[in-house]
Amino acid sequence: MKDINKIRRIVATMANQLHKLGYSLSQAFKTAWRHVKMFITCKVSGVTYGKRQELLQFIAGRKPEELTVYLQRDRANTHDRYAVAVVIGIKGVGYIH
Repeated sequence: MKDINKIRRIVATMANQLHKLGYSLSQAFKTAWRHVKMFITCKVSGVTYGKRQELLQFIAGRKPEELTVYLQRDRANTHDRYAVAVVIGIKGVGYIH
């Protein structure tokens, strides 16, 4: 939970700076969150399950502009009710989930 509080502090600081530059407070927060979401780094568990190591090697060989990464709530996970799935779209290939 410390990480989310740190991220919220960063977003609030960035939004306040944007607000001082003339953005409305609402637009400042939307812009700040958009910037933070684009550059977030996190650890992912479950990467050794199945053939995920092969998929990760395949993904690592791609250019960043070919990848689209987003997080999706994994409601079907019975072990962790807060689980989030990492979904990666690869231009010309499709999605890896």
